[in-house]
Amino acid sequence: IIQAIRSIYNNPRITLVGNPTVLPLALATGLVDETADYGQLQWSSLFSSTGIHSPAVLEQLQHTDLAICWLRDPAGIVEHNLLLAGVQRVIIAPGRPPDGQHRHVVAYLAETVGLQHIAMPYKLPLIPAEHTLESLSIRRIAIHPGSGGAQKCWPASSFATLIEQLCQQNYPILL
Repeated sequence: IIQAIRSIYNNPRITLVGNPTVLPLALATGLVDETADYGQLQWSSLFSSTGIHSPAVLEQLQHTDLAICWLRDPAGIVEHNLLLAGVQRVIIAPGRPPDGQHRHVVAYLAETVGLQHIAMPYKLPLIPAEHTLESLSIRRIAIHPGSGGAQKCWPASSFATLIEQLCQQNYPILL
């Protein structure tokens, strides 16, 4: 999604405010220009009914053309605060498809921001680490079971099925 957004705009500066565990990967792949941990206190004011008071956040938002927030904002507080801070355009949508809707999360997220025909799977332009466990010629498939509540994670049985199918095709798995 970020790659598609980058291709639409002329030389955009993209900041990802999110989970700190994924921020280094977003920077390493060149998908974003800068990152911020959403757990930092300054970002909590996005959810405040009294508005945003952090000078650093206000300064950044005043120069923001588009803010995309994949979160629930039933009262519209986040949207209101972003617009009040000077963001030109705000898109807010839940970070996952509605219950019962079985579709790839990338297709869902693309739809929430008005993008069509997102190419999948996307290949990340990663630079090999300095220290590797084995030869670089061996390509592994890394599987991460996710985090968060059960409703946000793929069922364990689905991971087991996928791993079994990959093993039958002799793919090395990193779990």
